[in-house]
Amino acid sequence: MAADTREARALLQVENTLSRQLSTRVKIKPKGRGGVIEITYYTLDDLNRLLEIVDR
Repeated sequence: MAADTREARALLQVENTLSRQLSTRVKIKPKGRGGVIEITYYTLDDLNRLLEIVDR
């Protein structure tokens, strides 16, 4: 299995784990040596709920 394929599968697994833990859509976008984690919220109440989780 190629390194790119292993990395893509690992990132997908992390996306799925974060999505389950946060109860919302999470997308990881590799960029250079790092990347971006995109967390979707649908209302201001949902955003506040996510902020409470992160603040724990």
